[in-house]
Amino acid sequence: MIVTVTPSPALDRTYHVATLTPGAFHRATRTTAEASGKGVNVARALADQGVQVSAVVALGRDGGAAAWQALSAQHGFLIDAVDVPGTVRTNTTIAGADGVVTKVNEQPSDWDEDAVRAMVAAVESRLAVAPVEWVACCGTIAAGWEALLLRGIVAVARRYGARVALDASGAALKAAVDARPDLIKPNDEELAELVGRALPTVTEVVVAAQELATGTGIGVLASCGAAGAVLVQDGITAAARPPEITVVNSVGAGDASLAGYLAAALRSAAPQERLTQAVAWGSAACLTGKTAGFDTPTVFPAPEDVLVLADERTSPPAASQQPNGIPSGMSSPSLGGNP
Repeated sequence: MIVTVTPSPALDRTYHVATLTPGAFHRATRTTAEASGKGVNVARALADQGVQVSAVVALGRDGGAAAWQALSAQHGFLIDAVDVPGTVRTNTTIAGADGVVTKVNEQPSDWDEDAVRAMVAAVESRLAVAPVEWVACCGTIAAGWEALLLRGIVAVARRYGARVALDASGAALKAAVDARPDLIKPNDEELAELVGRALPTVTEVVVAAQELATGTGIGVLASCGAAGAVLVQDGITAAARPPEITVVNSVGAGDASLAGYLAAALRSAAPQERLTQAVAWGSAACLTGKTAGFDTPTVFPAPEDVLVLADERTSPPAASQQPNGIPSGMSSPSLGGNP
């Protein structure tokens, strides 16, 4: 089983427009709303693929649990709602027909120490009732409480023999370096902020990920948008590029990518295969674009989508540097298939 943790869930409102022009008036062609949050999205993607998963979610004291309970029931995953201060935030997405997405996210509510302890206790309660292989903490954490929450989650996970993945940015990502989860999943910009320098190429992302993994012992799964992703873990460095696709909607692609990694890790796949699946699931999510209301929430990649995108067909060229900027000698599966 996998347990996801969502410290800052949100009601996601998406406005679809023909083209987004800053400063201009727009009329939405379609508007959708759904219960969301990064850990919830990961749980949903996993459950859609038949993986047993439970989601610990901080839902606030505003009585908003019904939407998330309905979402979990529809997709078939467990949900543990944790009572924390404040209200569930609303995140706004403006999606253009050209695939360009603009997001405005509200800040999470302030927490207190009791909220942190309640979240950690909820994770431990789930760990105590069934074998759990991975705990994935995803998304924004209330300011000032990042270190305490992550240390608590890592401690209880270790106690029960589970591994920990973190998908967060800013202060939470920095706190993870001290908390020592097994894996962090930054994008290239978040990794650049963490290491304190620009990373304009995949090669530089690789070097930064290797430095971080060597210095901390933490695995690094770094996404690079259309350039694919890099994984440094267990002494192995690998890179994978997605096929050329027409992006329908990139919202949730990063969450699907982590879900793909975890699904592969759950069956003890090698790091290269974990990376390939991460890129495949993220790419498939970009192709679906299936966002709707509470009755028909986002559907992450179907098995046939993943299988097409995960078809590995080529091996890296034997040159000092590959065409995509990845140093030679590093595993670099290329994802083929015609989506």
